[in-house]
Amino acid sequence: MTRDQDPARLDADVDAHSDIAHRLADVADVVEIGAAPYQAVLRGGRRRKTRRWALGALAAATIVASTGSLALAVVDGRDRAQVASDQGTARARHVYTPRATPLTEVRGGSGTPVARVELQVWDAPRDDAEARGQKRAMTQAGVWDERTTDPAPNFDQPWYAIVVRTAGKGDKVESFGLQDKEPGGDDGLSFASVEFEVQGRTVTVGHVGPGTKRVEYEYEHGTSEPELHRAAGSAYLWFTRQEGEPGPSGTLVSIRLHGEDKVVTTVQED
Repeated sequence: MTRDQDPARLDADVDAHSDIAHRLADVADVVEIGAAPYQAVLRGGRRRKTRRWALGALAAATIVASTGSLALAVVDGRDRAQVASDQGTARARHVYTPRATPLTEVRGGSGTPVARVELQVWDAPRDDAEARGQKRAMTQAGVWDERTTDPAPNFDQPWYAIVVRTAGKGDKVESFGLQDKEPGGDDGLSFASVEFEVQGRTVTVGHVGPGTKRVEYEYEHGTSEPELHRAAGSAYLWFTRQEGEPGPSGTLVSIRLHGEDKVVTTVQED
């Protein structure tokens, strides 16, 4: 009798496989419990998908390690071909739900965070059906703009909203707009900013073209350089400033944008 024909060996393998199946079922029950709240859906969609990929990989690794044979992990109930085809759908492109990027925290007098400023970017619809679906989703989220000056669907321009999220007070949209078709213009340099109050503190959020390397705020007594950040789904570079932050004093004189070719553009404040 060969080793593979040994009845005791075969029974042990069956028991091991059964035990593995029960343990994987227990893991799956732990991972998915209840329905995700709306805010978690906005912030955690990508994390949730990553967790499912990780769980699938863990299951495959466990089976391979126990049996010594090759196993195929089905992730999220779909094969790779289906996952790849979904990348071009409106849902995968975030036409109906935005990509969210935290920009800054606002802290109270004691140093405790009291609010968070977040950028939400909705990808451009590709046809009338996607445009209608995006309007419904944006209206529900409270960021829709009737766009009376340009009522035609914007098939090639992502939409962004600057949202303040305050615990116990909900969300407030402070600014919104369409991304330029050519962010930064011919030289990749551009500038736009908005100011608003959060818990009694003035916050500035601005964006520049992708060709901008540095932004300098020049005051009567010195200069400051806000840090530039990329944001998911946006071609702009974003920055924030808050009232009371350490830095130079006096009246703001100008804002200078530095490009890679050392060209400096001066933006005068009103």
